[in-house]
Amino acid sequence: MKRSVFILTCLSLVIAAGCLRSAPAKFYQLHALENSATQNAGARQIVLGVGPVEIPEYLSRPQIADRVTDNELGFSEINRWAEPLDRCILRVLAENFSVLLGTERIETYPWLPSQPIDYQVRVRIAKFDGTQGKDAGLTAYWTVYGKNAAVLAEHKSVIAEITEEGGYAGLVQAQNRALEKLSREIAAALNTAAR
Repeated sequence: MKRSVFILTCLSLVIAAGCLRSAPAKFYQLHALENSATQNAGARQIVLGVGPVEIPEYLSRPQIADRVTDNELGFSEINRWAEPLDRCILRVLAENFSVLLGTERIETYPWLPSQPIDYQVRVRIAKFDGTQGKDAGLTAYWTVYGKNAAVLAEHKSVIAEITEEGGYAGLVQAQNRALEKLSREIAAALNTAAR
């Protein structure tokens, strides 16, 4: 009798474990602006170094940060970044600058010391998260350097984007729009410096 109860219990646990399969992970990625002849018209062929891009420790993980309150964050185990977020931001900024400034001469950090750079953009992200179904926020400190490390522009950008749809997909789309706005702010400073 004890043996049959033991066997039935084991079978029940095996069946229950099979039914409780976790949901498959979803992977998200930020994307760059689309290239167009209009955006590239009259651009200068500057050599731009992009990076380094620094992010806070709480973003140095594959799970997407979901802000619950001012002091509480949630991290989804199944909604993840497809690549390390600092590298993703660096890649998207470089691609956006290429489109906005009309140059293919973009170097991402680290580049070879022998590589001549006309301008360099460094970015330190202080906040890059949001709340599903509400908004996404981006706070970034950035500096534009000229030759001989001369500081040409320094700024703090605080950007908020309303999510247009719920869930993590809507949150990532809002974050993407915030990063696009940051790219445009920095590109405007670079255009001013290049005049």
